[in-house]
Amino acid sequence: SERPPGPQEFRAAELCAEMNADYRGTDVAELAEKLTGPFPHPEVKARGLFRWVAAVMLYDANKRLPAHPAEVLQSRVANADGFANLFTALGNCAGLPTSKIIGIVKGVGEHVWNAIECRGVYKLIDCALATGYPQPDKFVKHYSSYYFCPQPQDLVRSHYPAEPRWQLLDRPFSGEEWDAFPAVTPQFFTFGFTVIEPQTNRLMTDDGDVSIKIRGSIREMFVMQQVLIRKPNGKQKPAHLHKDRSKERIVVPANTQGAVLRIQLKQPGNYEWRILVPGETVGSVTPEHQPIVGLTFTVISTQPTSQEIAAEKQARRAAKGEKPSGGLLGKLFG
Repeated sequence: SERPPGPQEFRAAELCAEMNADYRGTDVAELAEKLTGPFPHPEVKARGLFRWVAAVMLYDANKRLPAHPAEVLQSRVANADGFANLFTALGNCAGLPTSKIIGIVKGVGEHVWNAIECRGVYKLIDCALATGYPQPDKFVKHYSSYYFCPQPQDLVRSHYPAEPRWQLLDRPFSGEEWDAFPAVTPQFFTFGFTVIEPQTNRLMTDDGDVSIKIRGSIREMFVMQQVLIRKPNGKQKPAHLHKDRSKERIVVPANTQGAVLRIQLKQPGNYEWRILVPGETVGSVTPEHQPIVGLTFTVISTQPTSQEIAAEKQARRAAKGEKPSGGLLGKLFG
């Protein structure tokens, strides 16, 4: 069988894409030839196309933007549908069977991405999210190679196609199973993190002690955490913890068995546990940018309240015939 391409060949394709970044025509076939002509390997061709689209194009969620490949090339701005249409056209012009996938993405909503066939095997590509990541008030431009051919079992944690076959798994996950996965945002994967355990977004505890385990990327990274308690009126406020680490940067070493993050809740209730990842920078343990939410869990704690614990202690003492001790009751009845 044909040998797989190496890093130098991928880099050559990326350099070719960078050299053609100023292409201003609207001929998809012409651009595809410029980007893939020098390279024999299908994966290298695909990498050149991916690099050009993700690095040159600008993402805009506006659904009214033109989505035809020629119009997208002309404007250099597109929504996810426009990105996927352009990549589909480029891939097919380069002789690589390319399909468009419609579905939903956690942290994004409705979305469109691609599958491209290389040497008889389909691989997944998301050019739109490779350009950056969404925040509440803006889209941050930040090229990421993660969305070039990620493992299907990894991408399905965030991407759920309308057609199960595009999960590219022997046993596709059902919608119910996918909903139960930890709530991740694209930037969690952009920075190379993966969830080791648990594989659900809803955590239960009867003693207030909860932990998760995540793995870092090829470089040392950091995360932070934030825990909010959900009030009956729907509002949230910072939770009371036995040890508040919300202002600490927790280092996740590179390529390890994973780092354990733990919280200890003081009171029962319904909580939201957020794992924050680096903002607009990569690879720094102490970046200047504000961290952003990458991973979210719902935590349900059924631990007894401090009042219930005190009442239980008093009941045990009373059962033994002991007098109440300490506090006001001790002074009154001691």
